[in-house]
Amino acid sequence: MFCFREKIAGFCRKAAMVLIACLPVFHEAGAHDCTENCSREKGHIQIGYTVGSALMESLIPLLSKAYKQIGHDVVFLPHPSNRSLSHLEDGILDAEIARLSVVEKKIGNIVRINIPIHTLKGFAYTNRGEIEEYTPEILGHYRLTSLRGVLWSDRVVTNHPRSNQMTQPADLLRLLQEGRTDIIFLAEETMDRLLENHPATSVKIRKLYPAIAIQPMYHYIHKKHRDLVPELEKAISDLLKNRK
Repeated sequence: MFCFREKIAGFCRKAAMVLIACLPVFHEAGAHDCTENCSREKGHIQIGYTVGSALMESLIPLLSKAYKQIGHDVVFLPHPSNRSLSHLEDGILDAEIARLSVVEKKIGNIVRINIPIHTLKGFAYTNRGEIEEYTPEILGHYRLTSLRGVLWSDRVVTNHPRSNQMTQPADLLRLLQEGRTDIIFLAEETMDRLLENHPATSVKIRKLYPAIAIQPMYHYIHKKHRDLVPELEKAISDLLKNRK
């Protein structure tokens, strides 16, 4: 019986090690492997973002350079959108790549880096031929799907009885392809990436104009790091100027 228990315990330890090794993490050069509950080394900043978001991933190089300029290594951790915000509010994460300013009404304990780092362009997408443009009036006639925790699209689908939410962008595209929803809501960069990876699908799917949201996005940090605000604002501002 003792040997059997030892074998089971050994199997569980190996399984746990494999699971941890498979967790998706974006590392900046010089950053260390780390999970959410690890002890932080001095200068090591954990930054959350929405899993599968091409928009968020496109901002990783900018923020990596900004933090490096002020002497901090970083690691980027993908999570479902709501979970990432919850971890930031609780101080499990140190920062969030980018959010709309309306997030300040949803969670506390955060400080805005007051330099816009991106302009969000949020659109509705459909493969229904009879839908020619986006108007709020059409929504009541169709099934709607959005990303859970994405605030600009949350406002659109709220109170619609035939709406549901998913945790990853690819799930929205899959439901549209399978005919299980009629309209989905995504940031332009994220949808462009999905359609690049599924070229056969892109022929049938159309972006509906006008855009639902065109708004600036900001980097947010937990309030315990508020002393970094002046340095980060300067570093980000300088990097954005050099882009132009």
